[in-house]
Amino acid sequence: MIMDKPNRDLVPYATYSRLLKFLHASDSPLCASEAVTRAVQLWINSRQRVVAPVTGYQWKCLFLPSGTRLRVHCMGQVSYGEVIGDELVFRGRAVSPRQMVTAAAGEARNAWRDLWVRRPQDCDWTQADKLRRALSADSKAAQPSPAEAIQLAARSMSEALQTALLLVDQSRRQAERQVERRVAKHRRRDDQLESEWLED
Repeated sequence: MIMDKPNRDLVPYATYSRLLKFLHASDSPLCASEAVTRAVQLWINSRQRVVAPVTGYQWKCLFLPSGTRLRVHCMGQVSYGEVIGDELVFRGRAVSPRQMVTAAAGEARNAWRDLWVRRPQDCDWTQADKLRRALSADSKAAQPSPAEAIQLAARSMSEALQTALLLVDQSRRQAERQVERRVAKHRRRDDQLESEWLED
């Protein structure tokens, strides 16, 4: 069955449109319905698998999960390493990223600049330094500076104080209304008679 129009209950129009553009741009032999069917099957299969503990190589701030490939270019030669379990393996032995770059390209190299990384979830290779900078930018964006933290705390305290003052004011107005209800002109006739009897 060819999926001519997106089923609005199943596939949002924007997602369907992106899928069509991607299939066209990548010269995929799949029609949209086949691509959706395969995606759903993959998603279901991934949910049914037992999740194994995540293993990988921790390179300073950057975590490289098992299955990550690394490559370095030098003088027309491309050398590859792979993260297997908790180790970065290059030419059959466990190494550090620096050791991999040194073995493949010689001394005076910067591993962050010279290594390109392709993690299992990535579609393309990315320079290690770019991944590190993105990670650093994310952590800086997530954590306010001390001055910003103080401003946020002061703003929160001010809002809490304003809310408390509004609640106090509302409580005061409710109490005044209760007192006002007992003023003579609003009293019931029975209360007035009782008051007059007590005064005699």
